[in-house]
Amino acid sequence: ASMDKEKIAGLHSVFAASDFRGLIEMVHKCISTELASVEDALSRQDVGTAMIAAHKITGSSGNYALNKVSKSAAKLSDALSNGGQDDVGHALVELRTHSNAAITDLETLLSRLPA
Repeated sequence: ASMDKEKIAGLHSVFAASDFRGLIEMVHKCISTELASVEDALSRQDVGTAMIAAHKITGSSGNYALNKVSKSAAKLSDALSNGGQDDVGHALVELRTHSNAAITDLETLLSRLPA
């Protein structure tokens, strides 16, 4: 699973249902949008924009119990700062894999929440 279920349950217990849904929708949108931004920036060799987008993913996913996404986004940021092209490529594949799993899990969670 891509989510820390205990942390998600804890968040769910402290927020009103509509607020919790809004938070989950927000993190879903952030990961989806910023992953596309990372990939677009890298296709243009715009390392700075890719780093900013990866940083946004790191923070957003880390705050909402998506630890694998957060760690892989941080790894990509590090590779963009310090690594070679192979490191960036491997980190991007890892981020894509974990992000796609998280997006699926978030969509499943959203389908179970009241609208």
